[in-house]
Amino acid sequence: MTTLREYADYSPSKLEHYVDDPGALRTHVSVHQTYLNRLGPEPLLIEWPPAESGVLRARLRELAPLVRRLDAAVDREAAASDADADTDTGGESIEYYRRTLARLTRTDDYDRLRQVAVAEAELSAEEFERLAAGTVDDDLAAVEAGIDAIDAALDEYTVS
Repeated sequence: MTTLREYADYSPSKLEHYVDDPGALRTHVSVHQTYLNRLGPEPLLIEWPPAESGVLRARLRELAPLVRRLDAAVDREAAASDADADTDTGGESIEYYRRTLARLTRTDDYDRLRQVAVAEAELSAEEFERLAAGTVDDDLAAVEAGIDAIDAALDEYTVS
């Protein structure tokens, strides 16, 4: 797509070296220029912290057809330009990472990792340190003991 947008900006005489009908190319690309300029990665992004496993799995299934088409387009572009070194992601495609993440959502580890991500995103540094140190557990135990003491006192002084 970048190449098409670049070509549309060429002068008609220069464009004649690349395409058979420069006028048609400029017309078709110019009509869609605003759309192409606004095109970005946002529809493919996964929010952080990530959603619950079932919600994320559904989102990943929804993205699958688009991701496969993008991978196919990248493969075609790399083959056409012989720029494998510039576009190489270590042999893994976007689809590889989508499937890896989908598999992770089916494990017990995902819920634990998600809880950590949510805590890290929502807690201040001090709150996170207290949670990691176990201070929050101590506070919770103290509050629960207080509630039990109040319940016992209410039971003892129940008016009939």
